[in-house]
Amino acid sequence: MKTQIGIIGFGQMSQFMTKFLNKKFEIFATDIKNRSIQANKLKVKFTNLKEASSKNIVILAVPIGKVKETMIKIKPFLRSNVLLLDVSSAKVNPMKAMKKYAPKNAEIIGTHPLFGPQSGAKGIKGLKIILCPIKTTKQRINNISKFLKSLGLQIIITTPEKHDKAMAETQALAHFIGRALININVKQGKITTPSFQNLMNLKDLFKKDSIELFKAIETENPYAKEVRKKFLKELKNIEIGLK
Repeated sequence: MKTQIGIIGFGQMSQFMTKFLNKKFEIFATDIKNRSIQANKLKVKFTNLKEASSKNIVILAVPIGKVKETMIKIKPFLRSNVLLLDVSSAKVNPMKAMKKYAPKNAEIIGTHPLFGPQSGAKGIKGLKIILCPIKTTKQRINNISKFLKSLGLQIIITTPEKHDKAMAETQALAHFIGRALININVKQGKITTPSFQNLMNLKDLFKKDSIELFKAIETENPYAKEVRKKFLKELKNIEIGLK
């Protein structure tokens, strides 16, 4: 009998990762939107919040800013010894909310797949995933690592603080630049260079992302604002240097 997992939030990322999880686990998913059609196609049981939250393993796959609100909603349904995970692209604030509202004996592990449906479309072998053990055992981390390695993923174990500082300089800055390219509608022409193509690749990578996701990445990471300020200041300095 497969171990049951409850997934709270069944958007694009959840649907993508379900393709890998349902080989080993029985998946129960819920969402504020009716995604039963998508769930059926993926052989996932689409259910209510109570049932999805009552499984031995529960994964939060909601927007970063909704983690606290979601934890409050599912708290009455969580098992006392639940293994609680998330897939947020920021870790400091979500981990605080999960620790505050989780049952006393719950295990808590933050995760962040450094890829998504677009970047992992051709396969996830060799891609990276972050683990932030907050309250768990060495054996649990070993078991999870073994499963993730079986998928071909590279595992990085770190703290929420170190994760967010790194993401501020990589993910948040990349999305910031990509959003600017999208907004000014930079287009591919016949006369181009390899370096420009890299910019176009960045634009194309983020063009399907919602503005809500962009704002969450920029505002929920406590270190992202300072990185943006440094970047904008340097752009101004470069412009002044050209005069």
